[in-house]
Amino acid sequence: METQELISVVRERLKGGDEAGALDILETARDKAKKSDDLDGIDEVLSVCSEVAGRLKNDRVLRRITAAAESNKAFLERKQTLASGQLMESTAGQETTEAGEPEVSGRPDVEAAKARMASKWGSRRELKYLDEYLWHDEIVARMASGSLDGKRGLLVHTDRRLIFLFHGRMSQRNEDFPLDTITSISVKAGLASATITVYSGGAKHDIGAVYKDDAKAITDEIRNRIATRAQGSGPSAAAPPPPPQAAVHPNVDVLAQIKQLGELRDTGVLTDEEFANKKAELLERL
Repeated sequence: METQELISVVRERLKGGDEAGALDILETARDKAKKSDDLDGIDEVLSVCSEVAGRLKNDRVLRRITAAAESNKAFLERKQTLASGQLMESTAGQETTEAGEPEVSGRPDVEAAKARMASKWGSRRELKYLDEYLWHDEIVARMASGSLDGKRGLLVHTDRRLIFLFHGRMSQRNEDFPLDTITSISVKAGLASATITVYSGGAKHDIGAVYKDDAKAITDEIRNRIATRAQGSGPSAAAPPPPPQAAVHPNVDVLAQIKQLGELRDTGVLTDEEFANKKAELLERL
């Protein structure tokens, strides 16, 4: 039985409540993927681990499988990087898709974001078709491979949206999270990968199996946007200027903004570091 078939059996067992059987088969899938150098298979194992993390009774076994899969993935990536060295030189830096077609976009923002990706495994078809999903005046900032609801695809952060794309041979999926509707975003990192949790439109979405560096970069950028939006829409920004006789002393205004920043930090919108940096900027005005 192939790794993908084993993963399907794992999902069926989990739906049926057979946790022990599912974990046994998941371990078999991980071992099979490792022995056959199947990096996509390892990604699928990590995707399942991410989906059920914290929901199983025997979480200790799940953590062991996750740690082993992450270690296998790191080893296979190093191995494939070394093996592909000559191929990269012969193609003069052009990456190819699974079908052997060039994976080069005409958009400089896409190429720059692609160059910053920690790894592209599991998202090469999505990279090939990405231009079809982007608006002509939309700017791509960051991209990462990831998994949503068991589908391995591409996570794209633009100046307007956070997009998850799955472009399979038989089916496609496009999830669109406008940045102005994202109320909170967080990241939980493992040994080599991480899960990004997005709250948008009153719903929670977990995007797993994202490389840690990519996940942190995307999360930090969106957090900064949320913080800027919250600061810009506060009462002090929306209120009309007071008449001259009731003018507020600048020191009082700065202290009020620092208090606002403290509230944003307490609610998790700002990190401690972001709060400290913005507070220092405001204190310089005194």
